[in-house]
Amino acid sequence: MDVEAAIVALTEFRDVLQILEGHFARDTPASNPDYIAANVRRDRQLSLICGIADRSGVLEASEKIRYGITNLYATGIAIAKVNEIIGHLEGEEQRNAILGPQGPTLAAATMHRWVWDLAAELWDNGHRREAVQAAATSLFDTQLPVKLGARSGNPRDLVSQAFSLDPPQPGKPRLRIPGYAENTPAWNDAHDGAKFLGLACVAGVRNLSTHTTNQPEEVVALEELAMLSRFARSVEDSNLET
Repeated sequence: MDVEAAIVALTEFRDVLQILEGHFARDTPASNPDYIAANVRRDRQLSLICGIADRSGVLEASEKIRYGITNLYATGIAIAKVNEIIGHLEGEEQRNAILGPQGPTLAAATMHRWVWDLAAELWDNGHRREAVQAAATSLFDTQLPVKLGARSGNPRDLVSQAFSLDPPQPGKPRLRIPGYAENTPAWNDAHDGAKFLGLACVAGVRNLSTHTTNQPEEVVALEELAMLSRFARSVEDSNLET
């Protein structure tokens, strides 16, 4: 929702309600042109305002507004609720300006078990690089070969072989991601995506974590574990074709 535009619309609607409340207090005749024009403006804006109210998260927002404009003596209730929504949105806008938007969080414990089960204890003891290395080594040196029915092999070769678009050959089984019609663009993208993610994990995560002693920043290590987790899911969820 465009908060700034919503606040403008709410403010205009509140102004109309205040005009109508003033006419009612003065007992303005229903035939008064200004009174008629204000009613028309209110009715035209009502659907938009109720939509904003529902999206705002303010309790009973649209219900109170509708009640306030359909009862002659309750216009003040609608005005008060509109003011509450404006205040709520302004507060949210200020919070986002100060703190930034609140996005989703990724809990490490929800990562694939092939990754987090190997990394958890090392991570909790402050060994972030070692946690990433342990998870990556297990994934590419144990889990992937087991899935392929191979004893071992070069991780790059195993990944390229597993998700190759070519049919399986003797001694070169394939992993096929379910849910896609074979040889369609989506099927190609799914397998190419898994292959190149796996290759990135081999070179940029497994190998680098093995060949350095530097401790990565926490956010970087978490992102590396997330990369491994996503690839691990592709491996486990795939069907083996020989």
